[in-house]
Order: sequence, then C-alpha cells, then structure tokens
Amino acid sequence: PDPFTVSPNYPNPFNPVTTFSYELPNRSDVNLKIYDLSGRLVADISKPEQSPGGHTIRWDASGHPSGVYVYQIRAGSESIRIKCVLLK
Repeated sequence: PDPFTVSPNYPNPFNPVTTFSYELPNRSDVNLKIYDLSGRLVADISKPEQSPGGHTIRWDASGHPSGVYVYQIRAGSESIRIKCVLLK
C-alpha cells in the first residue's frame, strides 16, 4: 500500500490562510494540531473517517501572531511534523 504522505503547506510563508495537503492510503481519522515554538497548542482540527486519497485542510491564522509554527498531522498510528511561517 502507498504510504501516508503530507505535502508542505501552501503558501508558506502565509498571511493569514494556508492549506495543508495529505494523501491517505486507507480510511482514517485525521487530526491536525498546530503548535507555536513554545510548544503551546494553538489549533486542533479533527476530520473523522476520511476516505483513501488526497485531502486538504485550510487554517485561518488571523487571530495568531507572526512567527514559526509546527504542525502535526496524524492519520491512524502515523504522524508527520512540519514547520510553517505566518508573516503579517
């Protein structure tokens, strides 16, 4: 089976909206968590029971300050972390 893959968010840097894209090999619950550099959780988005194939999640960071953030996308038991930059 194909692996769970996550593409870098687009655009990056962004202001104030970015899109996260990923591919699922199997039906999975998906969870996106976004953290600031101090490790504080700033967003938690869940997508239950998504079908195999490509998907996207948009994040509007209007209420957050400029800076570097780390996002983690988890599908089943797999997890991937990537940095992104919010520039206002």
